[in-house]
Parts: sequence; structure tokens; C-alpha cells
Amino acid sequence: MSAATPKLRDERLCWLAVEDKLERRAKRGTGLLIGFSGMRRRRGRIATGGLAAQDTARGFTSAKMRKFAVAVDTVATRLSAPERETLRATGAVPEWFLADVLTEARKVKLR
Repeated sequence: MSAATPKLRDERLCWLAVEDKLERRAKRGTGLLIGFSGMRRRRGRIATGGLAAQDTARGFTSAKMRKFAVAVDTVATRLSAPERETLRATGAVPEWFLADVLTEARKVKLR
């Protein structure tokens, strides 16, 4: 992998290493969001909003992914030189990395 990655920044390599896990986390709970956000009360009955609900869920997931992206960039600066070498050689982040990203993401405020 190291021959294929010399032009990628460490932050990008970190993102590629954890993106799938973060995407699964971002999508958690969107089923409930789709179920409830698309419902509107009309004359005592509930009507579902179909596509509007799915757009809401996509927006929710996208916002979480943006927070995760900012957090990955922040946490990537904490990697030591040996951890950066391992990242470049194997494409793997240290065990502590994902937990720190999740903690950092809670602090991120999107504008």
C-alpha cells in the first residue's frame, strides 16, 4: 500500500481506514428517523411523507459524517511517527484511534 499512497495525506489515509465503520455508525437510528419524521397529522389521521422522510434521514447521516470527517482530521494530528509509518505501510490506524474520533465528534459544532 505504501507505494500507492505517497501522495495521500495522513488525514486522508486515516479517513479511508475508518470510513466504513463511521458510515455504519452514522446510519444507526435512521430507521426510526424515517419512521417518525415523515409522519404528519392531518385531521386526526397520520399521513406518511415517504421521500421527505428519506431526505431527512440522508441529511442526518450526512451531518454525522461531516462531524466524523472533522474529528478524523483532528485526531490524525495526534498520531506518533511510528503510528504514521504503520498507517502508510498497512492502511490501519491504532486501536485507540476510532474511540478518540467518536469522542472528538461529540465536540464538533457544524455551522
